Amino acid sequence: MRCAQKLARLQAIVAERVAWAEQLAQVRRMHGWVLSAEHILDASWAEGGKVVSNETVGSRLDAWREQMAAHLTDGTLCEQEQECLTEFLQVLSNLRSHLVQCYDREDFPRTNNDMERSIRRLKTRYRRISGRKNWMQQPACSRPRRLGGKVSVEAASSPWAVEASCSGDAASGSVA
Repeated sequence: MRCAQKLARLQAIVAERVAWAEQLAQVRRMHGWVLSAEHILDASWAEGGKVVSNETVGSRLDAWREQMAAHLTDGTLCEQEQECLTEFLQVLSNLRSHLVQCYDREDFPRTNNDMERSIRRLKTRYRRISGRKNWMQQPACSRPRRLGGKVSVEAASSPWAVEASCSGDAASGSVA
């Protein structure tokens, strides 16, 4: 009896997986489209000495978009894949000018990891120059000034209060 229940449960699980197999294959195909576009835009296809420019990346992206547009009419895609591919190609067409404008600059980060590394280098350099331990730490003079245990109204609301708390009372000219 117990083995029969386990067998029935296993057959139900396998039947669910079979039902999802086509949907999973569609998702994998669509994920492949995104990876192909990413491969073109990250310029990893360029060999060591090959120059990557806005024009070369743009022409590769345009050729790939035309190739993918042919899939819309050849009947190999289901309705949902056609809708998704149409939307994806439309977004790429609308953003094309923005996607391919950075390749003429050699020092511009191409991927998210490269961008994060450049931000980290910038923050590290700033901390070394300023002597601060924290990138977001405010200088002591930009904090609201306390008067008699309370934060002064001018320090909490006025942009000139920062200046006043650094140099003293702005009206009297006294230095704190």
